Amino acid sequence: MQKKALLTIPLLALAMLVLSPAASQASPDRIPPGIYVTYVTPADVPADYPPDVAAALPGTWEMEITGSGVYVVHKDGQFVVFGRYVSNESRFILHDELGPLSCSGAGQATGIYDWSFDGEDLTLTLVHDNCGVRAVAATAHPFELQQ
Repeated sequence: MQKKALLTIPLLALAMLVLSPAASQASPDRIPPGIYVTYVTPADVPADYPPDVAAALPGTWEMEITGSGVYVVHKDGQFVVFGRYVSNESRFILHDELGPLSCSGAGQATGIYDWSFDGEDLTLTLVHDNCGVRAVAATAHPFELQQ
């Protein structure tokens, strides 16, 4: 009987882990890792943006968020930003490090957003960001989870 109980407890614990909602869904206290896609149209760009900045925004934006605190952004299939992030149950803080559209200037490298995720769409809401390109690309439309 004791031998059967010793075997049953680990199997029960394993079944609970595999079948629990937490095992099959992302942790609610941080953004789920994955590849997210959004788009920016010319109508999404503020009229007062400088022409060179405004021209860089329209297109398809893909953001890969890893589980290790790294994000990589592609625009229209081309690499544009590499950075690091932290997130908790409500905030997503991005810090650009390099790339042709990275905001690495003084006071521009870090952007702060509130976030929500409904299982398909990641919605970012601006809290504070001095990087106009990132602020528009991040908030124009929700990011759709691809994988």
